[in-house]
Amino acid sequence: MSVQGMTWALAQRIVKDPTARHVLLCLANYAGAKGEGAFPSVATLAEDTGLSNRTVQTKLRELEALQVIQRGNQDLVAAYIRRADQRPVCYDIDLSRGAVAAPRVEHSEGQTRGEPAAPRNERGESDDVTGCSSRRHGVNLTTSRGERAAPEPSLNRQGTINEPKGVRKRSPGFDPMSVELPDWLDADLWGRWVRHRVQIRKPLTEEAAKQQVMDLDGYRKQGHTPEAVITHAIGKSWQGLFAPSGAAAGGAPRPGKFNPTDYVNRNRTQGGHDYDDGRTIDG
Repeated sequence: MSVQGMTWALAQRIVKDPTARHVLLCLANYAGAKGEGAFPSVATLAEDTGLSNRTVQTKLRELEALQVIQRGNQDLVAAYIRRADQRPVCYDIDLSRGAVAAPRVEHSEGQTRGEPAAPRNERGESDDVTGCSSRRHGVNLTTSRGERAAPEPSLNRQGTINEPKGVRKRSPGFDPMSVELPDWLDADLWGRWVRHRVQIRKPLTEEAAKQQVMDLDGYRKQGHTPEAVITHAIGKSWQGLFAPSGAAAGGAPRPGKFNPTDYVNRNRTQGGHDYDDGRTIDG
């Protein structure tokens, strides 16, 4: 948890859109003390903010356009997640932009100019008489009497939680909902297919997800709607996406099985002129 990053995200005035500010605040929760190395997945940010995956992706691009965040050291993610297709994007937050001015220092009566002033207590701050503060970076480390303790914040770094030796850490994996979907593919419909693959224990990889979006586009151009293709595949418990049987809407009928009897007798049944009784076959 980065208190500095979250404090800056609340105080900055560059990002004015409320939804983008919410995404920035949750992203800052995973950054280091200097705003570097935040790499939560899109699905994690969606869970933290309550927004959809597509909205989170859109707001991250807006924050990059405002130059509030930028792509950071991707090798940092590779150090924790071995598979390249499962690594989220690492972002650095520019804490120097839009920073608020430093508070004015007030000297008490009798202090000379240049002498460091004692920090001014905030209203309601409960420091003891010895001068020791129970706060650090503006965060109260203790709870008031009768107040419930705050939940443990989520951690950004793997390995910061003490685990028994020999336990293999599992990477969070690739989130298929983070794939940028075209306008003709509904996110809820794509989510049904992603959940189906998880239920049959065949989760989508990044390359497979991109390829299947391309396959859906090909079937769509043949006249099959994405909903018909996905619903048909789920009903058959398939791992892949295939066009439903039969002719597509507005398409030509599919050729049937070759029948030698019909082929030989085609002239007789279709009224042809080169009919030969010696070559007919009685069906």
